[in-house]
Amino acid sequence: MAETRRSVMITTGKLADWLDAQEGTWWWIDGDPDLMSQLNFPCPNEELVDVLRKRHRRLRIILRPEVPNIEGEPDLDAIADTDNRRHEKVLLACWEGSDNEWLIREEKEMAEIARREFAEALNGQTSD
Repeated sequence: MAETRRSVMITTGKLADWLDAQEGTWWWIDGDPDLMSQLNFPCPNEELVDVLRKRHRRLRIILRPEVPNIEGEPDLDAIADTDNRRHEKVLLACWEGSDNEWLIREEKEMAEIARREFAEALNGQTSD
């Protein structure tokens, strides 16, 4: 018997709101050819939010086994997997009606590089 994985349904608006609330973050999409063709990854949260807000679709977020059952509106911070070296937020998603699963992964190293380059530009310095 095939294992049934638990999931929650959210809208692209809910995902966009969650990403929008995380100023200064950068993100990587892996496995969704449509999103990957529209953006260069990794990208700042604002760019991904802009693309998501133009979509009016629902997606399924696959829950990790240790995530308790969810009643009502899901808390994406609680659902995100951070059990990795940099404690980056990772979600496994799938568009409604599709079996193609893809990752949404925070990119902390790129966010730090962008912050550093912005600070250097403010100070009148250039980076090589």
